[in-house]
Amino acid sequence: MNYVIIENDSLSLRRIKTMCERLRPEWHLAFTASTVEEACRLFELNPDIGLALCDIELDDGLSLSIFRKIPAEFPVIFITAFDEYTLDAFKLNSIDYLLKPLEAGALERAFIKFEKIERRVQRLAAETLTRLEASLQRKNYISRLLISINDRFESVDIGTVAFFLSEDKYVYAVCTNGKEHITSFRSLNEIDDQLDPQRFFRVSRDVITSIEAVTKVSRWFKGKLKVKIECIGNEREVCVSAARRADFLAWLGR
Repeated sequence: MNYVIIENDSLSLRRIKTMCERLRPEWHLAFTASTVEEACRLFELNPDIGLALCDIELDDGLSLSIFRKIPAEFPVIFITAFDEYTLDAFKLNSIDYLLKPLEAGALERAFIKFEKIERRVQRLAAETLTRLEASLQRKNYISRLLISINDRFESVDIGTVAFFLSEDKYVYAVCTNGKEHITSFRSLNEIDDQLDPQRFFRVSRDVITSIEAVTKVSRWFKGKLKVKIECIGNEREVCVSAARRADFLAWLGR
């Protein structure tokens, strides 16, 4: 993690730097600056900054003005001898406001606060990414299905399908009302990866079932499973191979 120190007093700079090196030796000091102008220039040259430690009164003005000139996407710990800037500091990206003379314990507590915030941000970012990926994946799943009824075609909601069958070179959709309809698909392979895996599972070479249609699962010989799927007036028993047993049980219990 890259951090910076903005401090115009050389003694204070050395003290802060020494404390940082002792408390967080794995962190990298990207640069130090003593003026507003110098800090703004160096921030432009070093975009990958995770934390800034700043004095407030610098030689050419207040360090608060730095974060009004540049987009501060990183948190700031202010270290100063003056307490009248507290409110202004916390209007910016400040996570702590420490008074001089700086004590190692106070700086350590500020670092712990920073690390807690970082972990929370990373966790939320990971959760957001997971939800986004799941959402993008769901968009690829079909929501409607074209079926053949006598001499016409109709579009039905995929939620009404209990299971799919492959028989006599046709793929049939068996709906929850028990009726079987010919679909436009030529094989189960064609439809398999278009179905939401949270709801559908290919239990055999010829059958893809919805989770709602599974009514009974029994152990069978050689590690296989016998699965009963049914809807109104239409029921079947299919065999799940030993090789797919673990995947099927994981899907069923998800």
